[in-house]
Amino acid sequence: MAGKKRSLRIRIGILYTLLALINIIFFSVMIFENQNDLLLANFKYQTESIVKDFQAEIRDLPVSPAEDDNFRRLASSLSAHELAYFIVFDEQGQIWHRRPEGPPAPESVSEETLQRSREIQHEELLYSRYSLELNEEDFSVQLLMPLVTTGDRAAFLQLSMSIATIKDRLFQIYLQIGLAVVWGIVFHVLFAVFVFQVIFRRVTILREASDRMSGGELEARAEWKRSGSDDELDELGDAFNTMAGSIEDQVNTITRLNNEIQEELKIGKDVQEIFLSEIEMFADFKLTLFYRPLREVSGDVYKFYNFQGDRKGLFFADASGHGVSAALITTITIMSLDEILRRQVKPVGVLNHLNVALANRLDTSFFATGVFLLFNPDGSMQYTNAGHNPMYHMPQGTTEINQLGKMGPPLGLVEEFEYPSETLQLGSGDKLVIYSDGLVETQSASEEQFGEARLLSLLSGHASADPAELHSVLEKEFTDFAAHYKDDVTFIILEIP
Repeated sequence: MAGKKRSLRIRIGILYTLLALINIIFFSVMIFENQNDLLLANFKYQTESIVKDFQAEIRDLPVSPAEDDNFRRLASSLSAHELAYFIVFDEQGQIWHRRPEGPPAPESVSEETLQRSREIQHEELLYSRYSLELNEEDFSVQLLMPLVTTGDRAAFLQLSMSIATIKDRLFQIYLQIGLAVVWGIVFHVLFAVFVFQVIFRRVTILREASDRMSGGELEARAEWKRSGSDDELDELGDAFNTMAGSIEDQVNTITRLNNEIQEELKIGKDVQEIFLSEIEMFADFKLTLFYRPLREVSGDVYKFYNFQGDRKGLFFADASGHGVSAALITTITIMSLDEILRRQVKPVGVLNHLNVALANRLDTSFFATGVFLLFNPDGSMQYTNAGHNPMYHMPQGTTEINQLGKMGPPLGLVEEFEYPSETLQLGSGDKLVIYSDGLVETQSASEEQFGEARLLSLLSGHASADPAELHSVLEKEFTDFAAHYKDDVTFIILEIP
């Protein structure tokens, strides 16, 4: 089963996209992590700096529960640092001041805040005591620090602030990462387009040229615009075009030679047909003939003879192989047979002399099977079979089929072999069927052979039919069955007058 087609272009594109995506994500994360670490360090530094500056500004501003000038200066200093929200409370948790003003409740701070304020009180230096809670998610700060008071009660300042410059910097980092991602995508897209233009476009041209050549367009070539110097794909294109030109030249040469061979085969066919007899010579035998060469010339040969004394002869042979070599063997066989028949006509003598002649003229790898029949005026038939398929004798008025089998090896194999002959008394209406092995060895679409059993069954089922009708039935059955011809196919049906 053919494998599923997989596009190299798609596979490389998917892999390249994944690698590009991983690369962009990796470097974006690295940039963000590095910048984020610097940003956090800067956030902590700026927070500490702001707190220390603020402490220096308020160290000489003692506060009291009343909103006096010191408190207003404190509020103004906080506003200058963009610290609009704050509360001032005492050590008991009582809120002295709130900005901006809000609802009266709650009037005290949480126990957790009071606990932290007490911890701050125990610090040795007033101006180094404070508590910072940094929120790295939104860069906000919760500050708790002691204040100088006008009385003996301790007071504390609690406020929330956000470092605007850090937020701006964070926004810039996001913007830079976004630009880096967009640039990375644009760069990889441009590189992918470049790769496609440089590689896949030329590969596509090569494939299309190959497809055109396989479709019979032998002049197809792979052509594209080239830069100043050739690269590997340019060299591959040159190699393809050189190969394509060579293939075109060779195919044209082969086509020319094939046309010449076909013309010569047609001449050979015409020459071979000169040796074949017309069936009118056996008109009184109602002889029918099916003759289908595998190629222009055939390895099957037949010939009919009229001899003195109203005797008739029939020779049928099948040369080894098929095509030109088999046709040459049949030509030599017929020429040798005609020469022998000038001296004698008895089957036993004819095939014995023919065997010797072919053995002397042919190599042992070439041979032919054959039968020779001599019909006498008294209704008898003398015959001999040199390695050929059995002939079938179908007596008139019965469904019986007699096989006239092989009586020796094929002609030309064993020079000293003496073929026997037999005599069969025939009656009027008896039929004879002679065929080549191409008939029974031809295969169907499922590679089943036509076979001798099928042939015998068909002949038995139409035993009473005349030769023309039997021929028609056999020809239709065979041609409907046949799908793969591997040899020449010939059969002869005749009826004794």
